[in-house]
Amino acid sequence: RNDLFTVRSHTPLAIERISHFRILSRWGGKLFERQDFMPNNDNYGWDGKAGSKHVEPGVYTYEVEVRYVGKTDPEIVQGTVTLIR
Repeated sequence: RNDLFTVRSHTPLAIERISHFRILSRWGGKLFERQDFMPNNDNYGWDGKAGSKHVEPGVYTYEVEVRYVGKTDPEIVQGTVTLIR
C-alpha cells in the first residue's frame, strides 16, 4: 500500500530541516502543510485529506523548502503527485 506521501532523503544528516511541505490544489489553494521537521518521518506525511475530508483523485502540486547544513539559502523542490483511490 502507498497511502502516505512524505519527504524522503537518502542523506538526512546533510539536511538541517524541512522548513515547509505543502500540498496545493491545481488552483493553488493550500490543502495540507507541515513545518519544521526532518525528512523520513511518516508523522509529517500527507494522507490524501484536506483537514478531515478526503480530496478527490487527481493531480496535486507539492512544494518542499529544504534547509541544508552549512548553507544559508534554502532549496525549493516542486512537483506533482497523483492521488488515486
